[in-house]
This record gives sequence, structure tokens and C-alpha cells, in this order.
Amino acid sequence: MQETHRPFLDRLASSAPTPGGGSAAAVMGAMGAALTSMVCNVTIGKKAWKESKPPCWPCVPNRQDFKWRLTEMMAEDIAAFDGLMAAYKLPKATEEDKARRSAAIESSLRRATECRSHARAPAPPSLR
Repeated sequence: MQETHRPFLDRLASSAPTPGGGSAAAVMGAMGAALTSMVCNVTIGKKAWKESKPPCWPCVPNRQDFKWRLTEMMAEDIAAFDGLMAAYKLPKATEEDKARRSAAIESSLRRATECRSHARAPAPPSLR
């Protein structure tokens, strides 16, 4: 395993609130897209397909885009949940504080939910 993955995995295994399940799912999806691209790239150029392109040929660009979009979504998921955790830590001493905190929590929950609900949107039809 490359060193670049270790900090993410260490943090995922820690008691820190992020990264969490959404980020881990995005990483796994990106890995799946990368592996699909690998299979296509290994197939392309083989003798059996010298005269024509293999059936997986159209998949390669879509998988690459999907891989990078999922990587972006991992960062979005972390930012959304960190925002929610920050909202929960806002002061609640006065009614004004409570209203501000409540609005921040609601906004953060909406952002976190939207972030996760968009996770399926960029998927190529073959992965939905």
C-alpha cells in the first residue's frame, strides 16, 4: 500500500467523526471504477481485438470521469459532516444563539443529505 493511503485509513479507523461511511463508500466506488478501467485497458490492444474495439471500449472515459467525481465527493462528504459537527458545537446560551445554532444544524443536515443523494448521479448507467 502506498503511503498516501495510510493517513486516510488511520483517520477512518480513529474516533474522529470524519472521514466516515460516505467517504469510505466514495473511495470504494472510485476503486471499482479504476479496476473496471484497468480491465478495459488490459483488453484493448490484444490480438483478439486487433480488427475492432472490444465491447468495453466506450466504458473507459466514463469510468475515469466517475473515478474522479467520486474522489471529489469524498471531500464534499467530509466537508459536509465537519460543517454539521461545527454547527452542533455552536453556543446555545441565548434564544438568539439557539436560533442561529438550529438554522446552522438544519442547513448542515440538508447539505450532508444532498451530498450523499448526489452520489449516484454521476454513475454510468452500467453501474446504476
